[in-house]
Amino acid sequence: DVYFQSITIPEGLTADETIRLLAQNGLGDPSEFERLLLKTEWIRDVDPDAPNLEGYLFPETYRFGRKVDAETVIRTMVDQFRKRITRVTEELPARDGWTVRRIVILASMIEKEAKVEEEGPLVASVLVNRLRLGMTLGCDATIIYAMKLAGIYEGRIRRADLAIQSPYNSYIHTGLPPGPIANPGEVSIRAALNPAESDYLYYVSRNDGTHHFSKDYTSHLNAVNKYQRNR
Repeated sequence: DVYFQSITIPEGLTADETIRLLAQNGLGDPSEFERLLLKTEWIRDVDPDAPNLEGYLFPETYRFGRKVDAETVIRTMVDQFRKRITRVTEELPARDGWTVRRIVILASMIEKEAKVEEEGPLVASVLVNRLRLGMTLGCDATIIYAMKLAGIYEGRIRRADLAIQSPYNSYIHTGLPPGPIANPGEVSIRAALNPAESDYLYYVSRNDGTHHFSKDYTSHLNAVNKYQRNR
């Protein structure tokens, strides 16, 4: 008898986290998955600068046959990304200067920062506004990714970690990070393509999954004091 195994890949996992989940579910060997993450020829037409498949393993529920091989698994996820990005960009064309790579990088940051779907376009607006003004993005999720790459992330970040020497540190480098920091889902891709119209430049967590958004630094500091320092 032929049977299928279902596996759900959540939004926001890194490529390494994704292949670990696949391996834990018996869908391939970890070392083989690591090799396949370098198969950038699969996405060269949409991102000729990609060093690996980070950002292009589309989060979805998949059904694979009992004897599926690792290459089929990864190729299926990449193909699903291609289908989704094509469909979404036909509906929401990218703004001038926004390549697929830039969209996916921005979407990956939104995926990690916005915990509720409704806030995605607002988070996107903050990041886009800061890019337009030449400000650093100051995104904690990029620090976490840099720490994961260095193998030092233990579940939280400290003030000293904001100075980590990494091209992914958006507190010290302007512009977008050099690559995606996770695999975004369609909701975050849509938010990246269609940010809210706002004057917001800052946001801070309310500790309930939502954020307080501010237009100026003084208001932001007041929100930080209210929601973070006085916890």
